[in-house]
Amino acid sequence: MSEPSSILHDILSRSGFSPTTREAYSRVIDRWLAFAGTDPAGWTRIKAQEWYDSLIAGGVKVASANVYLASLRYVSKWYATRMGNPNLDFAIVQTRADDHVEKTRHALTQEEATRLLESIGTPPMAPLEHRDLVMLVVGLETGMRRKSIAGMRIENIGQHPRHGYPIARVPIKGAGGAVEYPVPLSDLCIAAITSWRNWLAKRRYTKGALFPRLDRDISPRGDTVWTPTTGLALPSINKAIDTRARRVGLDIHPHLLRHTFISWREAAGLTPVQIASITGHRPSRSTEQGQGWGAMAGYIDLEMVGETARNSTPPWLHALVTRLLGG
Repeated sequence: MSEPSSILHDILSRSGFSPTTREAYSRVIDRWLAFAGTDPAGWTRIKAQEWYDSLIAGGVKVASANVYLASLRYVSKWYATRMGNPNLDFAIVQTRADDHVEKTRHALTQEEATRLLESIGTPPMAPLEHRDLVMLVVGLETGMRRKSIAGMRIENIGQHPRHGYPIARVPIKGAGGAVEYPVPLSDLCIAAITSWRNWLAKRRYTKGALFPRLDRDISPRGDTVWTPTTGLALPSINKAIDTRARRVGLDIHPHLLRHTFISWREAAGLTPVQIASITGHRPSRSTEQGQGWGAMAGYIDLEMVGETARNSTPPWLHALVTRLLGG
């Protein structure tokens, strides 16, 4: 019988696809084999999920990655059929429906979060480490989606016009597309952001994305010079967080920070309304309680609730981040 890797290509030669489609699928197979190897022992569903996630982290658009996986699914299914073993259908994995969704619902533990944050270091931190630490703190303290983190702009961080507490006005998901929401910021979040803004200000960067790309150069004296440029793209946020996590043996994605924020606040006793005042979730009128939150949806001022909910930081996280920031 042919080598297992050759079987995948042979499946295409026997398909009814057009030459153009066969060629496109063949490129996907080659890309898969380069990642997973030619030994079918490595062709597992877990490996297929890792391959898909690596495409996203590497900057491949979600729609394109889903197409790649659809190609792999085709040959995977027929490979299992050819070998007479349904368990060899290795490309049944979870895909993303939009630009950020990951269906895993677990949250970071205190130990995992501590390991992740401590791995970045303490002052004096290199600029990339400083930026990524603050980005992780923002995610853990607000539950912002990746799109909102990318949309944080220095000029849109300030005080709530009616209630006076600190906010970041960022894009969030909403009916009809992205809408802006004033996300309440904890005192710890403000401390972290201020430390980073001070570094940016010394580089005359006082407007624009809070989390910019940093270009590195060497000065005539041989010093390393970091220059803030444009805001981080969504895949770059993925890559930054993934890189930090993998260094300490974790496999996380930006949306997991949202799961973590909500889970930690729920465990601390915050109500769904209080949590929603930070995350920007909208109260639903259709709830099992009937006369509960759903019945009150039209009356709740989430921005007022945010004033009391914003400083719900776990004490251990406050102490840890304060230490890492040199406080």
